Amino acid sequence: DAIAVGDDPAGTRIWVHIADVARFVAPGGPLDREAARRGCSVYVPGMVTPMLPPRLSSDLCSLRPGADRAAVTVEMVIDGRGEVGETRFSRSLIRSERRLTYGEADTVLGGGSIGDTPMEADIMRIAEVARALRARRMARGALEADSGEPVVRFDGDRVAEMHLEGSTPAHSLVEECMIAANEAVARHLIAKSVPTVFRHHEDPAQSRLESLYEQLDALGVATPPLPEGNLGGPERRAAAAAAGSAVARHLASGGPGGGAIWTLVLRSLRQAHYSATETTHSGLASPAYLHFTSPIRRYPDLLVHRGLLDSLGLDGPGPGATELAEQADHSSATEREASTIERRADDICAAFLLKDRLDAGGW
Repeated sequence: DAIAVGDDPAGTRIWVHIADVARFVAPGGPLDREAARRGCSVYVPGMVTPMLPPRLSSDLCSLRPGADRAAVTVEMVIDGRGEVGETRFSRSLIRSERRLTYGEADTVLGGGSIGDTPMEADIMRIAEVARALRARRMARGALEADSGEPVVRFDGDRVAEMHLEGSTPAHSLVEECMIAANEAVARHLIAKSVPTVFRHHEDPAQSRLESLYEQLDALGVATPPLPEGNLGGPERRAAAAAAGSAVARHLASGGPGGGAIWTLVLRSLRQAHYSATETTHSGLASPAYLHFTSPIRRYPDLLVHRGLLDSLGLDGPGPGATELAEQADHSSATEREASTIERRADDICAAFLLKDRLDAGGW
């Protein structure tokens, strides 16, 4: 959606603007019922099956530079250590100044120019805030993992190319601002005793960690020794984070393995899911986490918006505990189904690409 930056005596003031989907989708109405049934949008190479109609997902709830758009805004003051201080929430009407691609932002972050000096200064300033947020998150024990996302290029009806696209500085900038906004909303709703749907990620199982460390050792990845005995949650979380850091060092020094090694780390973890009661997120080392930033493609985010707006007296009533518990289970299931479809579609594209290459090479 949109990020803005400004001055503040206590650090830097950041605004994270997220499309106000709740303004257009009434609880219990036909749009809402269908969105709840779908649970999320499904993305496969070359197309998407959206959770909500294109009139919303591609127009009214999609930013267009110079056009007014309804948003729900998280406003945060962040100091140089990445500590989030004053926080405010509001319904807003925004007008985006410019739509940047990740490539354009990376150009600026790499020392280049996009021909817009004020915008370039804003990007560099937000990047400083993002680095501070990331440093604080990693210091509290968050897991580092970057397996990349498969990107498919088509030539007509043929698969022309596939490659893994890793996280860039621009991706990290946006990610850190979104994580901070998600945590800020979670803290607010907990403080106000407002029921909501959290994004819960359990600590990894010790057996999985032991297997991971054995695999990394066999692959020549220098990991610290895994503590002996039965490990508690904090120790298991720290061991997973240490493994992720070891893989990052290994790859940064030119070690072999790439995305395959990151896959080993990710497979050692439990799968995150939605919960109406459990607030913690192991991978982020966060005591309170939820999904607020994508209500156009994830139904739990829309429920979070409704609870937040209710807590501010701007809309309501928000969803009740029973509805939240049922929808948390349903959304977790639809998310797993969507992930299965997305992985299957990637596999099919890879198979077509391989067949064409084998045909061209005479098998």
